[in-house]
Amino acid sequence: MKSRKPPITEEPSLFANALEPNPTQRVRIAPLGGLGEFGMNCMIVEHGGDFVLIDCGVLFPDDDLLGLEALLPDWSWVLEHAEQCLGLILTHGHEDHIGSAPYLLAELDVPVYGSPLTLALLARKLEERGLKNNVELITVLPGKKLRLGPMAFELVRVTHSIPDAMAVAIHTALGVVLHTGDFRFDYTPSAGDQTDIKRLAELGEQGVLLLMSDSTNVESKGVSTSEAVVQTSLRRVVQEAKRRVWVTLFSSNIYRLQAVLDAAADNGRKVLVIGRSLRNNLAAALELNHIRLKVPDLIIEPEDFSKIPPEKLLVACTGSQGEHRAALFAIVNGTHRQVSMSAGDTVIFSARVIPGNDREVGKLQDGIWRLGAEVITPREAPVHATGHAYEEEQKLMISLLRPRFFVPVHGDYRMLVKHAQLARRVGVPEAVVIENGDVLEVTRNRAAVIDEVPVGKIYVDGKSLGRADDELLAERRRIARAGVVVVTIGIDMDNGAVVVVPDFVQQGAVKPEDATLILKAASDDVLRHVERMHPKQRLDFTFLAAELRFAVGRFWRKRFDRRPTVIPLINEF
Repeated sequence: MKSRKPPITEEPSLFANALEPNPTQRVRIAPLGGLGEFGMNCMIVEHGGDFVLIDCGVLFPDDDLLGLEALLPDWSWVLEHAEQCLGLILTHGHEDHIGSAPYLLAELDVPVYGSPLTLALLARKLEERGLKNNVELITVLPGKKLRLGPMAFELVRVTHSIPDAMAVAIHTALGVVLHTGDFRFDYTPSAGDQTDIKRLAELGEQGVLLLMSDSTNVESKGVSTSEAVVQTSLRRVVQEAKRRVWVTLFSSNIYRLQAVLDAAADNGRKVLVIGRSLRNNLAAALELNHIRLKVPDLIIEPEDFSKIPPEKLLVACTGSQGEHRAALFAIVNGTHRQVSMSAGDTVIFSARVIPGNDREVGKLQDGIWRLGAEVITPREAPVHATGHAYEEEQKLMISLLRPRFFVPVHGDYRMLVKHAQLARRVGVPEAVVIENGDVLEVTRNRAAVIDEVPVGKIYVDGKSLGRADDELLAERRRIARAGVVVVTIGIDMDNGAVVVVPDFVQQGAVKPEDATLILKAASDDVLRHVERMHPKQRLDFTFLAAELRFAVGRFWRKRFDRRPTVIPLINEF
């Protein structure tokens, strides 16, 4: 564990002279996640021998990572150099930016800096893991500058789909290094959280050495839809609905949750909020006045669901991505203990589909239609607006800051390349595309990849952590592809004779209707193999287990051209 270095708050009038230029110095950045993928955002920024981390998020697994809850960045390099880490700076409270922080902070003793809502959401996660009293959370408001070793930083307000979203401007001896976080420009935002164009322009005047900018929507032309348009659309859809309205959304989209609550209040409906993360985020937002209720008794509890007439109720719930553990999945499949969906209801998907989730979302929506409810998605009405800048907004960000060097972050690799091309068209002298693990060194005159740090994915599997490429996952994939076969045999310990012939239990290895005949044939085949062994070999259970795996595997390969997972059980007699 490293000892904490307390920050020094600098007054703006003194801050201009706080860092003397030194042309021999350099800045290095190294992404641990978030480049070439959606999620797991984590960036190292090093200057003068010390470094800070910007964000520490999770990546939600796809179907190939069976049973895993989340993926975390590999921060082994950070832990090896813990004495040089000055702190973790968070841009905003979305899971892909703060979700892995509790796991890192269990191993790394550094202060965490962020805006009020961001730290409030993190505090709830730390409390769940018993770490709340072990981590120093330091609230930073826009306009305040903190000195951290050879660097100083400030937060600059940006518009996103969650309140208190910030860009991070790190002041170094070479100039400003600015990380936009997730941002957009919305001139009619729902809560007045406009991107601080004035401060960004001032930083551009001072001189931005390096801009790292969100690439998520670089392929979308024009400008993004205002949240005000979504508010109007939600209000109209709720007004036209004849029975219950269900709205599924990202649990951290506080602005959208406010719009949903307002739409319900304006149409005389009560609101039931379902989903642990959504209820927790609502509580945090209410506490910080980021959400305000138009009607004091607007929100009801689950036990009151059946007491409210269908035409007077709106249910906000998690599950917009088809997640099997989320509330909407249980509701549609009839397994939720407290609420149920009915024919004639209206279900609004007020969220984009994250790439890779299309199939699960489609299956979920099919289930809703089968219940006789109607599904409204962004295809049918403007019930969702992105939190990420479109191409023209990205041009504006670059033009305001006028960086010497540009690095695109967040999104698939093609998006990074296209964002770099866009930056060059706007006039940036040099745009560099890097990937996770690359160490980019930036001086006044050049930016080049000079090294690499270890990167990878750490999985969360219940209470355990492990590498995402280890034998556990390989075994799960084998079981998913070809099933599992358990073979039991009994051996006489006096003479090595087989006293209980091979017996089989299988799952997913053969069709249930064929199991009896197939398993009888497998038993005969394996028994012949075992009886050809010397009795002393049969008494060596390690050797016998290996032979059972071989014999069962050979039978399945010949019969089905498949390789199930084989589990041998040997009983002594």
